[in-house]
Amino acid sequence: MSEWLNNLPFVNTYWIHFSYPWALLFLVLVPYTIYMGRRIRTLSRSRKWLSVILRCLVLICLIAALAGAELVKINDKLAVFFLLDRSNSIPEEKREEVQQAVQTLCDANMTAKDEAGVIAFGEDPSIELTMGPSMNLETIQSYVGGEQTDLAAAVRLAIAAFPQGHMRRMVIFSDGNETRGSAMEEIKLAQASGAAVDIVPVDIGGASEVRIADVSAPNRVNASEPFKVQVTVHADQDSEATLRLYQKVRDGTVMLPPAQVHLQKGENAFLLPQELSASGFYEYEAVIESPNDTVMANNEGRTYTVIYGEPSVLYVNGDPQHSLKLAPTLQEEGIKVASVDFGTLPSSLAQLSQFDSVVLDNVRATDLSNEQLKTFEAMVRDFGVGLVMVGGNQSYGAGGYFDTPVERALPVSMDLKQRKIMPQGALVCVMHTCEFADGNAWARDIALAALDVLSPQDLMGTLAYDWQKGDSWLYDLQIVGDKSLMRQALNGAVNIGDMPDVGPTLKMAYDALAASSASVKRVILISDGDPAAPSDSLLADLKDAAISVSTCCINPHSNSDQQMLQYVAYQTGGNYYFVSNPAKLPQIFTTEAALVKRGMLVEEEVKPQVQYDSEILRGLTADAIPSVLGYVATTPKENAIVSLVGKEGDPILAQWRYGLGKSIAYTSDVTSRWAPHWLAWDGFNRFWSQAVRWSMREASPSNFRVETKIKDGKGYVKIDAVNEDGTYVNFLKPEGTVTGPGPDFARQDVSLSQTAPGIYEGTFPLENRGVYMINMTYNREDGSQGMIPAGLALNYSKEYEYNSTNLPLLEQLAAVGGGSVVKATDNPFRHDLPKQRSITPIWPYLAAAGACLFPIEIFVRRVVFNLGVVWVWLLVALRKIPGMRRLLPEPKMKRTQLTGAFGTMTAPSKSFVYVASGAFSTEGKAAAAAMHTPADTPEAIGDDVTVTATELQQKGRTEYTRQLLEAKERALDKRKRKR
Repeated sequence: MSEWLNNLPFVNTYWIHFSYPWALLFLVLVPYTIYMGRRIRTLSRSRKWLSVILRCLVLICLIAALAGAELVKINDKLAVFFLLDRSNSIPEEKREEVQQAVQTLCDANMTAKDEAGVIAFGEDPSIELTMGPSMNLETIQSYVGGEQTDLAAAVRLAIAAFPQGHMRRMVIFSDGNETRGSAMEEIKLAQASGAAVDIVPVDIGGASEVRIADVSAPNRVNASEPFKVQVTVHADQDSEATLRLYQKVRDGTVMLPPAQVHLQKGENAFLLPQELSASGFYEYEAVIESPNDTVMANNEGRTYTVIYGEPSVLYVNGDPQHSLKLAPTLQEEGIKVASVDFGTLPSSLAQLSQFDSVVLDNVRATDLSNEQLKTFEAMVRDFGVGLVMVGGNQSYGAGGYFDTPVERALPVSMDLKQRKIMPQGALVCVMHTCEFADGNAWARDIALAALDVLSPQDLMGTLAYDWQKGDSWLYDLQIVGDKSLMRQALNGAVNIGDMPDVGPTLKMAYDALAASSASVKRVILISDGDPAAPSDSLLADLKDAAISVSTCCINPHSNSDQQMLQYVAYQTGGNYYFVSNPAKLPQIFTTEAALVKRGMLVEEEVKPQVQYDSEILRGLTADAIPSVLGYVATTPKENAIVSLVGKEGDPILAQWRYGLGKSIAYTSDVTSRWAPHWLAWDGFNRFWSQAVRWSMREASPSNFRVETKIKDGKGYVKIDAVNEDGTYVNFLKPEGTVTGPGPDFARQDVSLSQTAPGIYEGTFPLENRGVYMINMTYNREDGSQGMIPAGLALNYSKEYEYNSTNLPLLEQLAAVGGGSVVKATDNPFRHDLPKQRSITPIWPYLAAAGACLFPIEIFVRRVVFNLGVVWVWLLVALRKIPGMRRLLPEPKMKRTQLTGAFGTMTAPSKSFVYVASGAFSTEGKAAAAAMHTPADTPEAIGDDVTVTATELQQKGRTEYTRQLLEAKERALDKRKRKR
């Protein structure tokens, strides 16, 4: 049928097609409806046949809708989509040539029956010009990304964008070097849908190129075991080159000695020996440099290796003058410890992942950057590295960790919601921030950070210098409450000026704080140090009132400006901060606000009580645990295990799992200030060795093999789990976390499902180039958790691997797509394709028509109306139109037939004498005469009975009506018998 339609000598032909032709069998109801309708006797002839016709139309419409009626049209219009490759493998001058060629083809060959459109594609496809009757391709505006070539997505988009009912052809301009998707599969679908595919190859060959084809290293290596990094370099011709290898270690990136190499045409493999003694995750980057090179993007490659060795701990001491025992104790217990200061503290995930646990001993949050705080959380959550935080007067809430990433990783919170009786604190912030970049904005942010730390029962006020008002309160010292009014006042502070003298502002703060009943009183002053210093008497008054002033110096004009702020802090017992980066200001204010916060430091002798006998306390009796002289008050989190508690149930030792890792919170210190009894305790070494070892990352067994690679543009990871006896390990349900390359270190989860005995596979998307660090965990049979570290290196895109046209693939695509490999000058608007049909469903309109006709048919049957009156009314209305009076005749009134009388008349006669005769009774005749005879008419003589008008009027209407209906029924029965 379709072949016959395609060979029709004419086009633009319409006919009706039914999707469900079996439903047309219901058309037998139409003649049956006509047969039943002609037997209707209660309607006039015209109303009866009008009702039958409407009823048949309703049936026909509904049956056609049920059969899925469609309007089909055959035409020979041609739609051509030009698919232009805009990936980075095609030089810019070639792109311009292709663009001009498309415009030339359209100008020379398009007819009125042709339409054309343009799709640009690279990493993504985009419709540059929608299908239309003309082409105006001046320049390509769409951004499609050039790092990948996804021809399959472009073909898929073209199929969806073709107009219906047109002959369809795709003309692809490409070098054939696809890097994503499968164009072959999509072109098969395009050919099945009736679209032909022509290919125009884009020649990109001829340039000399040197590139790194591959960089590889063993996935797992034991510590101090020699291994080799293999670098494979591809060269189009013989040349000299320099090979450089970079190693990312704990202290940063180290460049190994470069090697001068001779490249031969083809593949060149170089083995670079390596040996690492410290365990961890290491990244390598190789770079090739050659004068015979044209593309720089493919001159680098990356790989990774995981070194397994003795577990190591990173120890960060915030009070090296007093905390002297913890690091030597761990070393005595056989734990490898690497002690660092804040200058050498690693800041990247790759560097921290080389350790199995990190110990922060009385470290303030202000001593760490925001990036380091985020990194500490990520190393626990995503890499399974343990975190042990040791308390002190500069740790936890007192150290400014409130609402930081590190707090999220700890089993305790800095907010003291559980304490019942806590002293009240008061804080006054002094704003003087106008002389560094975005000073006023920073002033608002740091004050808001301090406000968030305070409790609703604490007091806070903020002072600032206004150019018009002078020294004034943004809001007075008052109870914090719900903080909304204070936030509103801080957000509205836009006119903070450069105060000439600190004295008046500090005097206002002193007067307000001295009058308050708060237990802890503090002032925070931030300035560049150029205002005049306050008087010594004012500083003495502040000290006597136990009001400490902490000062922050930022962007000073000279060293003398720092000296003024240092002097104020020293005289009042506050802290002095010199800040070179304004980003640290919120942490400083958070720290100072935490010192004001109610009951943060508990400095009294407390005997820790054992609440839970955890692995950390194994082998230690509860009575033997010595007392502490102080700790930092915190609140345990919901899922935390609290082993030791102090006053009012405050946690002294808490632990939990966070993500893939574990963390421990010990809220007392390890110095003579709070822990002199612990330092002399014989269980000190055992306690801390068990605590640190519990927090360490768990390594995977050696018989679990991990494979990672790039598959279909995604990261692919496979675990081959085999026991020591060679049996498969099933039902592990591993879970993985992937951390992307810097600087973002984007985190994503990867799910692994079992696909075969002992085989677990999963994929994850790849975004940026670099090394992806993968950590997978699983549960062992004994309930313990194991961890498997791995990685995946994503080098430059395959787009840069090709410097020649993939003509075999293009020829294969054209053959599968029903087209051919053509030249850029060949006419693509050839009408040699099978004619297409455009189908428009009309069944919804038929169903609606049937639904609308049905009530009209009911109206015709049930409502009595005079068609003649309707016709007369229509003639009268039409004759009112100018010029229609001459064409339409004037309507005439017809005589109305009266029931019960012979003939017709326009009005009842007043002189007619009605005679009751026949089968009527005497009473009936009298009643009939009385209904139609005036009172003064002479009497009428009938066939059987003669009555007078007076006698007839004496009978009522009821008797007459009854007998009249009986006579009508007898007449109808007599007519039926005659038939």
